[in-house]
Amino acid sequence: MMIEIDATRATVMFAAMSAANGDELQTVAPLAKAQTAETFVLCAGSALQIHGAIAFTWEHDLHLYYRRAKTTEALFGSSARNRALLAERAGLVKA
Repeated sequence: MMIEIDATRATVMFAAMSAANGDELQTVAPLAKAQTAETFVLCAGSALQIHGAIAFTWEHDLHLYYRRAKTTEALFGSSARNRALLAERAGLVKA
């Protein structure tokens, strides 16, 4: 999980620096969104697996994080959709 979080942090920082420099965000933003959504769901799912059934109780907030991860994925697009958009904008596949 730590490696995924570090990779996500680097990707988001790259997207932020690209935006600050005025570079084209059409190709960088979907990559950052895909990486972030994938890491969010992975970490929330792994936390549920590690903690087991206690994670679903109301006394712990892990179930909220997992639901938030899945809701965020639904609202902002899944990582597969963002990667397909990135490939389309980079000219790797036809629309």
